[in-house]
Amino acid sequence: RLSSRFPTVEIRVSDVPLTADATTTIAGLVRALVSSAAEAARRGEPAPTCSAAALRLAGWQASLNGLRGDLVDPRCGRPALAFAEPGLQAHADAGRVRAGIDRLMTQGNGAAWQRRTLLRAGTMSAMVLAAADAAAEEASRVRVFPVARTA
Repeated sequence: RLSSRFPTVEIRVSDVPLTADATTTIAGLVRALVSSAAEAARRGEPAPTCSAAALRLAGWQASLNGLRGDLVDPRCGRPALAFAEPGLQAHADAGRVRAGIDRLMTQGNGAAWQRRTLLRAGTMSAMVLAAADAAAEEASRVRVFPVARTA
């Protein structure tokens, strides 16, 4: 939704991403959706309408099914990713975001990882330590932000 105080769009994220890869996938998808909507507005297309009931139903289905469900546009019932395509192309994110979505669909999200790890590790403490280890391992092989080197 548009912020009432700032020139920004507020997004409710469905999950706390466990990895930088999942975070950048979600960020790229959100940027594409906002970019596609902004471009449609610049072209003078009327804002889409959707009933409050349809939005509530879509939210309920998403919370119930998570990644197992189909992401559909509540206005028309068609796959929602198609709406993001122009924004993905405009920012050259299509390949990276699609690959990230494929990984999330195959491996599951952070919540699924936590449930699997808790079953395997046996305690919440062990699961939290495993999450910290996984984050450290990812950070050691993927440089998310360039690090300035000093001589």
